This record gives sequence, structure tokens and C-alpha cells, in this order.
Amino acid sequence: MPPDIASAACIGAYGRDDNCAGGGHRVNAMRAPTEPYSPRPRRATDAKPVAVRKNLGLLGDGDEMYLLADIERSFGVRLTDADLRNVRSLGDLDDAIWRRLGRIYAGNTRCMAAMAFYALRRTLKTGNPDFRITPATPLKAFDMPPKVLASALEKREGLQMRFDIGWLAWIGWLAQFGWIILLWTLISGPFDWALPSILAVILGIAAMGVDRGAYARGDRVGDLAMRLSRQNFAAFAAKGGRVDRTGAWTALRQLAADLQKLPPDEIGRDTLLIGKPRWFSRE
Repeated sequence: MPPDIASAACIGAYGRDDNCAGGGHRVNAMRAPTEPYSPRPRRATDAKPVAVRKNLGLLGDGDEMYLLADIERSFGVRLTDADLRNVRSLGDLDDAIWRRLGRIYAGNTRCMAAMAFYALRRTLKTGNPDFRITPATPLKAFDMPPKVLASALEKREGLQMRFDIGWLAWIGWLAQFGWIILLWTLISGPFDWALPSILAVILGIAAMGVDRGAYARGDRVGDLAMRLSRQNFAAFAAKGGRVDRTGAWTALRQLAADLQKLPPDEIGRDTLLIGKPRWFSRE
């Protein structure tokens, strides 16, 4: 069974248990969803082979360190230069991570996707105690913007949640071009545009500060739960979440896809981290 389908089945069965191998922690059967949860189906016209990318598009000018930092935080590991010396592809990186993970969490059996759903449901219910939440519930049904939900998840469950910025933040970023206009004005004059440029920058910073983020169109509770299980791999593993090679690879591929804004299906084990093969180095 493909990893995404397996995770979805694990979430969809939350009315029975959160143990991938059976047993586990039972919940009230009356809360079981009336509709099955599954990843968004693809149209028949989309069911054609996907070309795997040759590289992630990283430039090798230090941008790979963002991916490395994200991976170390999510998996709870510290990869040394010795671990990374022969890493060129995402498959090599997966091997390096698994050499550390495989011997730490042996014996864990609980389903991370289901654990993430329970944590997310508990947090969402703090502001909606009587709301019946299932994996198929759309996130737009809650009056809890991503920024507020991320803060609540961190305080209540100790989980990190990444989210997209909203339209206010985009306006704020565009307003930062006011720095360029201000610099040009100070160098060449006249100074008529100096004050408007300063105001644009200040208002842009304020807009970014009040932006509350945005959910992806059509996002559901189950979709977010699966992302949380990958973004907080180490946190769930420490609580008994099952760690296997397939799950670790799926989480790694999704992290890389999120960073580069790529479809996960286009990333394979042979996908190079940067355009020209070379090893990682922190130097």
C-alpha cells in the first residue's frame, strides 16, 4: 500500500485505534466518521507516469542548509560532516538519516498519522468543544487561522506547524521594495519619494505582523494531520510512533517537496540535492 494511502487508512480508522499493528488506544465509537477519509482522488486523466526530477533545484550556495536544518528538526537528529560526506541524492540522505533512526526507535508501534490527528482534534476542540471533527472536516469550518492554530499546537501539544502566508504578508513583502526606492532617492534625489517609501516599508512590516496565514484550498483536518506527522517525526516517535524505512522516506520526501514547492511524486531516491553532484558540508 502506498505510504499516503496507508497513513490515510490509519487516520480513517481513528475510531478504532491509533496502533498501526492493531490494539492501541480506543476512543468513543460514536465519534467515528460517517464518511471514509482518503487523500484527494486524482482524475483519470492525471493517472499518467510522473517524470522524476534530476535535482531539487538547490543552487549549492548555502540554500541546502535550510533543507538540512528542517530535516534535523523534524527527525530530531544531528547529522555530522561524516554523515553527509557522501550525500549527493535524496536517497543518500535517507540512508544517512535511517542509520541514526533505525537503532533509536525500534519497537514503536503507534501510528503517527493517527497521533497527529488526535493532537490536532484536541487543539481544535478547545475553541469548538461541541463540534464533531472527522478527518474529512474542512479546515475552513473553524474560526482558527493557521497562525493561531500553529501557536496553540505548540503550546498545547509541543508540535511545530508550518503554514503558507496570507495576502497581507504578500502585500507586506511587496512594500519592502520601498527600501530600494528610498535608497535610490537618497543617492540621486529629489527627496519627494523618501517619506512615501518610509511609510510603505513601515506599513509593509505591520501587514506581515498581523497576517494570520492561509490554508491550502480544500484542505481538510486529515490532510493537515498527515503533514504534522511528517513535520514532527521525532516528537511522535518519542511518544511511541512507529518508525519504519518507508515512513521515514515519505516524511523526508515531503519535507523536500514543501521546501522547494514541488509535487512529492516528482522526487525520487536518485533526485540530486543540487544541480552539480557534490557532498554536503557545513563549512
